[in-house]
Amino acid sequence: MDNGFNAIATANNEIRTIILDGKKYSPVNERILAFRKVHPTGAITATILDWSKEYCLIKAEASYINQNGERIILGTGHALKRRGSSEINWLHFVECCETAAIGRALGVAGYGIVDSVASVEEVLATHDNDITPSTTTSSATNAGIALFATKTQIALIEQLGCVAEILKEYGVPDLSELTIQQASEILTKYNH
Repeated sequence: MDNGFNAIATANNEIRTIILDGKKYSPVNERILAFRKVHPTGAITATILDWSKEYCLIKAEASYINQNGERIILGTGHALKRRGSSEINWLHFVECCETAAIGRALGVAGYGIVDSVASVEEVLATHDNDITPSTTTSSATNAGIALFATKTQIALIEQLGCVAEILKEYGVPDLSELTIQQASEILTKYNH
């Protein structure tokens, strides 16, 4: 089996990607599947370099054993996650850190890097898990991705009792069209 560039390119052609701001990003699970197609007996290892109740630092490596029995490291990735940096990171920050490190290691090894080494998970990692990416450009864009208000923000705004006024002021047909920044401004304005 060809374990070089052609095999990786063939495996990458089968990877599902998600377009954010005109760039293609691949999820970590797709990178793992592609790696396994090329290196079915390869290894993906993750090592915790530092860990506390507040953060986790993990190093991941993607490797295989060559014909001479030598371990060949194809890619190394690191990730740092802080507990509570997003809703999912409150309870699962170690797992999220491991996934991010593995995604970077596989990206460095050449798997799933169409437009960026970053994975979908990495691009959206700093945001609540209930946001929706959009290609709409607004004042609250992050690299061209407008992030809509979270479900919690919308629920709090609904409790204010002035939804019609807010919709008119921000020029949106529905609260779900507000960006995270706009929702934060509204909640701050009404001291919520």
